[in-house]
Amino acid sequence: MSKLLRTMSTDTAAHTARPFSRVLVALDGSPRSECSLPWATRLAEGTKILLLRVDTAGFALSGDAVALASRLEGEARAYLAKLARRVPGAETRVVTGPAAETILNVAASTRSDLVVIATHGASPVRRLLVGGTAEKLVHGADSPLLVIPSWRESPTSPRLRRLLVPLDGSKASESIITLAGQVGLAHGASIVLAHVLAKGVGRKGADYRSSLRRRAAEFSASGIESWWVERWGGAPETLGKIIQDEDIDLVAMSAHGYGAVKRMLLGSVTSRLIRMGHVPVLIGGRPRPAFERPGRTGHARHALR
Repeated sequence: MSKLLRTMSTDTAAHTARPFSRVLVALDGSPRSECSLPWATRLAEGTKILLLRVDTAGFALSGDAVALASRLEGEARAYLAKLARRVPGAETRVVTGPAAETILNVAASTRSDLVVIATHGASPVRRLLVGGTAEKLVHGADSPLLVIPSWRESPTSPRLRRLLVPLDGSKASESIITLAGQVGLAHGASIVLAHVLAKGVGRKGADYRSSLRRRAAEFSASGIESWWVERWGGAPETLGKIIQDEDIDLVAMSAHGYGAVKRMLLGSVTSRLIRMGHVPVLIGGRPRPAFERPGRTGHARHALR
């Protein structure tokens, strides 16, 4: 596969808008949840960061336990103050309440356009990916959700050179394209479009290959190196193989697709994909306007395997 043009002109890069203006980082007080900080600061370059500690223990206490709740809140504030030293300019907030609802409410009230969480931290963040709490975050948030696998070593300065965008052939699944394009432009990252074919999953034939080719060409024409791959197999395993083969740093996918993409987010496929822990997963929020960015013309490539 040939090398593509991926470097944008100085003028284009200077006028590239950041995809996020305020990033909310949800923390549970555990060291593992803190692995979300490097990624949050990476994606929030030049924007505001809010460190949120949800006090679910205080929410459950009442009566004679009020004094204990106050002490827990004080400890949470001290914890955030210490973390804020690692994130210059970050705001901090401690809020008492149920985890998912509190995160959604704070994200909405602060107009945060990205929520960052880590998997497998202590309660309640560990539960964010299973059961009703996960669905509330995915379906209830207007803003995108970035999920960081905490069991892998978290770099202090995450690499962001290649994004993987899984598509299932639906317009809904393609709603992630705008956000992926904005992230790609802001960070000079390449974009790999992936279509997984399996029994009852994916859209077969030359029609969708043509769409993948067109989408990759649109990114390339906007100054983003882009190509597409199409493979047969089970969705999580095949995507995991693509992540490794294409040296992917971040997966970006829609929360509103049907077919393969919907199952990735709401069923066993998503849980398995995230448990693999290859890379962080950026789950799109409400659809954004169509991605259009006039710029330098590049070339697109593809791999059919």
